[in-house]
Amino acid sequence: MITKIVNGERLEFPDGTPQSVINRVIAQKSGGMASVPNPMEARAQAQAAMRNRESRPGPLLPGALNEVLQGATLGFSDEAIAAMRAGLDPRQRKQLSEQITGQPSPGSYEDYLKAEREGMRQYQEQNPITSTVANLGGAFVPAMFTGGPGAIPAVSRAVGPRLAGMLFGRAPSVGRMTATGAGTGAVSAVGTSEKPITEAPSEAALGAVTGGATAGTLGLLGQYVAMPAYRQIKRMMGFNDTNQMADRLIVDALRKDGVDPNQALARLQGMQRGEATLADVGENTAALLRRVSANAGQARQETQTFLSNRAAERAPRISDDLRTLMSGSQDFYTDVTDLIAKRRADADPLYKAAWANAPVITPQNAPDIWAMRGYPSFKAAMEKGIDRMRDRGLPLNSPGNIFRALHETKIALDDMITNNMKEGHKNQAGILLDLKERLLRDMDNVSGPYKIARQAYAGDSEMLTAMNEGRNIYTMEELKLRDFMKRFSKNPSEYDSFRAGIAQAMLERVRAGGPNADPLQLVFPRGSEQRIRGAFRDDQAFEEFKNRLLEERTMLRTETAGLRRNPMDPTQTDQGGLGPVGTLASGRPVRAAVEAAQNAMPSVAGMTPETAQSAVSKLLMPSAPSTNLGPDPIERTIAGILNSLQQEEAALTSSARRGQVQATVAGGLAAAREPTAQYPEDEGQPQPQMQIPIEQ
Repeated sequence: MITKIVNGERLEFPDGTPQSVINRVIAQKSGGMASVPNPMEARAQAQAAMRNRESRPGPLLPGALNEVLQGATLGFSDEAIAAMRAGLDPRQRKQLSEQITGQPSPGSYEDYLKAEREGMRQYQEQNPITSTVANLGGAFVPAMFTGGPGAIPAVSRAVGPRLAGMLFGRAPSVGRMTATGAGTGAVSAVGTSEKPITEAPSEAALGAVTGGATAGTLGLLGQYVAMPAYRQIKRMMGFNDTNQMADRLIVDALRKDGVDPNQALARLQGMQRGEATLADVGENTAALLRRVSANAGQARQETQTFLSNRAAERAPRISDDLRTLMSGSQDFYTDVTDLIAKRRADADPLYKAAWANAPVITPQNAPDIWAMRGYPSFKAAMEKGIDRMRDRGLPLNSPGNIFRALHETKIALDDMITNNMKEGHKNQAGILLDLKERLLRDMDNVSGPYKIARQAYAGDSEMLTAMNEGRNIYTMEELKLRDFMKRFSKNPSEYDSFRAGIAQAMLERVRAGGPNADPLQLVFPRGSEQRIRGAFRDDQAFEEFKNRLLEERTMLRTETAGLRRNPMDPTQTDQGGLGPVGTLASGRPVRAAVEAAQNAMPSVAGMTPETAQSAVSKLLMPSAPSTNLGPDPIERTIAGILNSLQQEEAALTSSARRGQVQATVAGGLAAAREPTAQYPEDEGQPQPQMQIPIEQ
C-alpha cells in the first residue's frame, strides 16, 4: 500500500499505482498547486512531523548484523525481532528500547516490524556492498545445513546415515539442486515479503519457481558446461589421474555385471584357475577389455600377448586337471608314455623282490599252470618265454628264474593276443586272454610281492592295449565300455592306462577344436558325459573337472572379446605399420579416415593411451595364490580400486555439498524481496513553495 499526506490528509494507493495517477490525485486534492502555508503553520507542521518521527522505534541491531540474521533466517529475522520486542512487558520494553535507541517505544508489533525493515532498507541504500556481503554470509548458514551429510556432522549423526544420504545425496544432482533452490526460494519469498499473510501462498509459489529455476540453471551449467570444460582442460594439460579413470571404468563394468570389487575378488579366488583375471568376471568386463585394447599401442599389444599365451596353454591346463582328478594315483599321467616310464621305474625294485622270494610252483599251489602245460598255445608261449630268459642269460636252474620264466610267458601271451587282435582273430585272442588270466591268478596267489609289482606296472603291451581301448571312449558302445571297466579295474596300472587313453581322446578334441572352440562342448559332446563320468575316481572329482571346463569357457569368452579383429581395427593395416597414412597411400581414403578417427578418438573421448594401459594392466592381473610375502596381485589390485572408489566417493560427496550450498544460496537470493520505504509520508509529503508535477 502506498501512503501520501496532502494538506494533513492521509491518502492511500494500492501497490503498483502509476506515479502519474498519484500525482493527478494529489493535484486535485491540493487544487492543482500546493498551498503555501504561513510561517506559523509551516513551523507547526514541521514540529508535528518531527515529533512523529521521534516517537517511532528504531531497529534493534546494527545494520550489518541485521543483514546477517536476515540471510541466516531466510528473511524472517525482522518478524522474529519485532515479535520478540513486542512480546516483552511494558517495563522491559521501555527499558530495552531506551537503552538501544534512546527513544521510548509505542510497543506495537507493526511498529517494530516497520522499524526493522526501514533500518534494513536504509542500510542497504547507504552500504550496498557491505549489506550484500553480510546477507550472503548469513545465507550460508542454512545452505550448509542442506550441503550434505558431512557439512554438519551433528546433523548427520542426528538424522542417521541413510536419511542423511536420502536428503543430501552422495553425488551432484541437478534435480536435487532444483528442489533445494525451490524450497529455499519459497521460504525466502515469504520471509522477505512485506505483503499480508493472506498472500503468503502466492508469494511462496512465485519464490519456489524463481528459486528452483535459478538453482536448476546453475546446476545445468555446472554439470554440462563448467565441469566438462574443466575436465577437458585437465586432459589437455595432462593433469588427469589415469589410474582413477581406469578404476572408474572397471567398477562401472563390474556393476553392470552385478558385482562390486569385493564380490569380484571372492569370485576369482573361488575359481580353480589361477589364470583367471578381472576381465573374466563378467561379460561387461570382457567388453571393457575389448574397448580399452581396441587401438594400436602398448595396451593392445599387452592384451594380445597375454590372451594368446593363455589360450595356447588351455590344452596343457586341461591335461593337468585330468592328471589330478581322473585317477586316485599320484603316478597317473595323461600321456601313456610318461605313465609307463614312471610305473616301470617304480615297479623295478618290486619285481626284483618278487624274483628273490619266488616260490616253487607245484600242482597244489598253481593248479591252472600245471594243467595248462599241455595246451598248444600255452606251450608256445612258454617256449617264447624260455627263449626270452636265454636271451638274458638267465638259466632255469633256480625257483626264482623258473618263476620269472612264467612272467616272460605272460609277456609272450600279451604279444600273441595283440597280434591276433590286429589280424582280426578275435576268438583266438579271447582264448589267449583266458589263458593269461588263469596264469596271473595262480602267480598272484603264490607270490604276494609279484602281485604288488604287477599292480604297479603290468607291462608295456598290456598298458598300451588298455590305453588304445580308452581312446575309443567317444565311439565305444556302452556294454563294451562296462566290460573294459570291469576287466581293467582288476589291475591299477591297466586301469590308469585305460584312463590315459580317455584323457588323450579328450585332449585331442580340445587341440583339434582350436583356441576359439568351447572346451566344454569339445570334451562333452552330446551323450558322452555320463560314460566319461565313470572313468573318474568319483563323482566329486568329475564335477570339479566339469567346473574347471566352465571356467575355461569363461576365459575363452574374454579371449574372444580381446583378440577379435574387425575390418576397422587399426591393427589390420598392411602397410608396414604406417597406419592411416599407409592405408591412404594404398588408395583407400574411407578406410584411412576411419583409422585416423579411431586413433584420435581415445584422446577426444577421454580414453587416453595411458588410461587404456592402466585399465589393461588391472583387467589382466592374474589371480595367483597369495604367499608369505603378502597378498596376491589381484588382491592388491582390488585394494587399489577400492581406495580409488573411496577417494571418488569423497569427491562426489564434496561436490554434492557444494552444489546444495550453491542451490540454497542461489534460490534464496533469487526469490528474496527488496525492502521498501516503511514511512512514505517522509518521502512523498509535499514541501512548502514547491509545485507538484502533474503528468498529462
